[in-house]
Amino acid sequence: MNATTEMINVKVCVTCRESLPLASFGKSKRNVGGFQGVCKRCAYAKFKAWRIKNRPKVAARIYVRKERQRKELQEYYREYRKSHPGLESLRARYPQKEAARRKLRSAVELGNIIKPSSCQQCGASGSLHGHHHDYSKPFDVEWLCSLCHGKRHRKYPSIYQADHALSQIQSCGCGSPSCDVNRGQERDM
Repeated sequence: MNATTEMINVKVCVTCRESLPLASFGKSKRNVGGFQGVCKRCAYAKFKAWRIKNRPKVAARIYVRKERQRKELQEYYREYRKSHPGLESLRARYPQKEAARRKLRSAVELGNIIKPSSCQQCGASGSLHGHHHDYSKPFDVEWLCSLCHGKRHRKYPSIYQADHALSQIQSCGCGSPSCDVNRGQERDM
């Protein structure tokens, strides 16, 4: 590289007066050369100082934005529930499940129940689901990752085979898998 090429890739910040590479400046279509006159570091410091100086104005803007987003989200959910009528009927059909979930969610938000950081089955960290074994005990949950929680609810062929084998063993009453009666029943089927 020669001196001319290096001069093209460098710009002087109007605030700190340092010669910096072009990557240190934000892009701007208005300015000649396509870059802002203030480096990113100075622009951030100026923005941070303005936010501190105008804290009430910033807080009011954030409140207005969040309120608008909340209303938009409410409208979205209202429309979603209209277009998915089965969703409400599931909640109405299983009020005990919904009540248990609501109580657990509230307890976690209030800090009465502390959600562990890893899955109780596989040890994976991340987002955890509270799996209820009994909905009449809303705080008695097993904390599982989404994969383990899905496995807990799905029916796998190995489970069916185990249940089928168990029913075969219990059919004669003796409980032994090597029982001749069990073998005879299998042959007859």
